[in-house]
Amino acid sequence: MDNTPPLSPEVKNLSDEDMIPEDEVDEIVDELLEARYSDDTPDSMSVNEDDSDNPMDDSMEEERDDAAYVFRGHSSAHSVFCCSLSKNSELAATGSEEDKAYLWNTITGEIILECTGHKDSVIFSGFNYNDTYLATGDMSGTIKLWQISDKTCVWETALDDITWIKWHNSANVLLVGLETGGVHMFKVPEGTCKVFAQGYGDKAETGLFLPDGKHAVVGYSSGTIRVVDLKTNTILSTTPCDPTHGHSSAITSLDCHTNNNLLISTSLNGKTVLSTVHNGKITCILQDLNSKNKAETSEGASETSVSVETAAFCKDPTFLVAATGTIEQNSSGKLYIWDISKQVLRYETTQEGGITKLVWTSASILFTAGLDGILRCFDARAGCCLKSFSSHKATILDLHISKLNKHYYLNLKEFVAHTPNVNCLALGHKSGRVLVTGGDDKKSLSGHTTPIECVRFGQTEDLVCAGSQTGALKIWDLEHAKLARTLTGHKSGIRCMDFHPYGELLASGSSDTDIKLWDIRRKGCIYTYTRAQQDGHNKTVNSLKFSPDGQWIASAGEEGMVK
Repeated sequence: MDNTPPLSPEVKNLSDEDMIPEDEVDEIVDELLEARYSDDTPDSMSVNEDDSDNPMDDSMEEERDDAAYVFRGHSSAHSVFCCSLSKNSELAATGSEEDKAYLWNTITGEIILECTGHKDSVIFSGFNYNDTYLATGDMSGTIKLWQISDKTCVWETALDDITWIKWHNSANVLLVGLETGGVHMFKVPEGTCKVFAQGYGDKAETGLFLPDGKHAVVGYSSGTIRVVDLKTNTILSTTPCDPTHGHSSAITSLDCHTNNNLLISTSLNGKTVLSTVHNGKITCILQDLNSKNKAETSEGASETSVSVETAAFCKDPTFLVAATGTIEQNSSGKLYIWDISKQVLRYETTQEGGITKLVWTSASILFTAGLDGILRCFDARAGCCLKSFSSHKATILDLHISKLNKHYYLNLKEFVAHTPNVNCLALGHKSGRVLVTGGDDKKSLSGHTTPIECVRFGQTEDLVCAGSQTGALKIWDLEHAKLARTLTGHKSGIRCMDFHPYGELLASGSSDTDIKLWDIRRKGCIYTYTRAQQDGHNKTVNSLKFSPDGQWIASAGEEGMVK
């Protein structure tokens, strides 16, 4: 590809065995699906149920719908432009073309608050850093602040036409960009306003607070980028528009690395640029997708262009990569994964729908939203698409991932778990497969023949245990990727387990109401807490945990007892 750096050597040398097979990873969704929804779900939330695990029969396949739950509070005739989740994923806020936003409960589907009073399409709905306030903003310039505890509007203001709004990461402060190029900062609910970074008619296309919370970066329609010192209200650095050595069209996205000094920016004319915060110097033009088009245009051919719509750094500081997504001329899209330290392309792939937004989890997993209405999940380390999700009938305009992403629930049963050293562990619930990836190593662990109910890493992360629907527990040695031991004794599915903090012991809880204590190296089961005993549960054991000193086990049962 013209003006695209070469692939990273680590990726070029990956063999087929290194790649995670697509059919071994099932559907990843937010942790908000962890909650069990009641049968009497309100009309605003509908539930999609797959009643059969059987293969397709000979009848015509119905249109695929991977959504577990659908919120239907907004009018179907109007687009929903924005969405966000509270930190615990129990609340969602969505804004639409019908000049209002909704605050709703993701567990019950109940509409908690209808945010009215806007004069144009609501393009921002977001929670503050501690979920006490919800801010909503519309295109006409009206911004409203809602106190979640009592569901009241506690502050509002009116500005010129708004292009974007961002919350500060640790304070009740809003940053607002305007069509006129102005940028306003509000301390809420007091309403104290600071105006800075005037664009002098150059539209403020996008902006964000930097990780240190003391600076902000703004990208303009001309391709200029400015970094602002929020305390002194001064420009720290400027990266000017430059057709040859920088951007020369509207900035479409910005992100800052956690080191607080490296920026990645993209623009409508297909450029992806790395620059520094403190002096605005461009360190690298990662990509110029339209350089070939410019050359052809100068020779008389018609001009075409590819826009880079979205960019973000991986949130794992040990994995220095960034991702960018494009919209091509035919409305398809491309995802690029960049090795930032080497400034080379690590991985690229084409998808049918142009990419409108991409979001990283805290590890190497990212999601892309498409013009084709499909949500896709990628493993950036392995360089592959793990799964795609179909349900939307039109373009996905916004995407938000739960902050509590230690577990991603799949069909309410399948999930991915993360640890500090083992980046990703995926369970195929129905197949009984376990997939582990740490760094660039991938291990497919087999042994179970029935669905897996739960999983747990050992304290040193050299072991992983998975409990199945039959009551069997299998322990794998991750260093050698082999099955170390099978533990049997439970009469029904394993619901929970925990490794002892210091010794070679494992505790497991089951639907058979028993808790078993295992010597995982030698003796097997060494004690069982049963229903017949005074210390046993009467119903399914849903959760258990060793105390930090390893002297006690706390457990919770379906009967409502904690022991």
